[in-house]
Amino acid sequence: MNQNDQKHSDAAITMVPAYTLAPVSANEWESQFNPRAAVPGFASFQEAQAKRSAVFRESLHDSQWQADVPYGPGERHRLDWFKGHQGGPVHVFFHGGYWRGGDRKNISLLARHLQAAGIHVVLPSYDLCPHVDLSQTVQSARQALAWIARHALGMGANPELISISGHSAGAHLCSMLLATDWRLEQLPKALIKAAVFSSGVFDPSVALHISVNEEIRLTPALAQSNNSMIMPVQHQAACWVTVGGAEPWRWVDLSLHYGQHLRRQGIDAAIEVIPGFNHFSILDSLDQPDAALSRCLMAAAQSPLLSH
Repeated sequence: MNQNDQKHSDAAITMVPAYTLAPVSANEWESQFNPRAAVPGFASFQEAQAKRSAVFRESLHDSQWQADVPYGPGERHRLDWFKGHQGGPVHVFFHGGYWRGGDRKNISLLARHLQAAGIHVVLPSYDLCPHVDLSQTVQSARQALAWIARHALGMGANPELISISGHSAGAHLCSMLLATDWRLEQLPKALIKAAVFSSGVFDPSVALHISVNEEIRLTPALAQSNNSMIMPVQHQAACWVTVGGAEPWRWVDLSLHYGQHLRRQGIDAAIEVIPGFNHFSILDSLDQPDAALSRCLMAAAQSPLLSH
């Protein structure tokens, strides 16, 4: 390792928060912070979810949803809008994929029960690494939510009743949206009324040390500037922080510490470790309205309606 590489490595190590600093091997770090390495056969979960999502979409009439709506000029600046009741609340879900993969079409299944309750469900895609850097990925998620807020009324929804959720990298994006001052976008400061974070990677610096970074191409500076663990939230939204109990303990720690980060700022965030689910199987539960994660999404989507 040359001197420059050593400086980069030292800088990366300092980026890791104190709760992850216990000495571990490279293999252990990979197994703790790369969900694909932690779950053998992970692709089977994704394939099954994609098939169920396709079946759900095929069951809908054209009047019940609008596909591939552009929210910006980019190739991935598209969203699917599953329509709820006229004037109903809006719930926006961001898919996972460690900022370098994933597809909104594969998780359409989560719209089923929310839409049946009259809630508008919006699934955006966003710019992915390495075609852009992480800051640009975050910015495309902001662009998506701003478009949704500005066009909700025209889509038959209430722009004052917006909640968000996301899984994995999508949960991180949601945490960055909660840390955004929406007044800079000429939108209400309290734009987001509620949020659910599922199995999030809230501190990107953990990816500096694993193989995923070959695609993400994070630097310590990029990780620091997108670390929602150190960012103040901009308003008091109702929050639920969830994670699968069968996930690696260090990954579970990310959610526990993010929940504490919210609570330190006066947010009465619910923090739930859901037993029996790994990083990928937890999305299977969205087919079941009584499952813990489904209940959280429904509570978040309905909470702005109840408090309005």
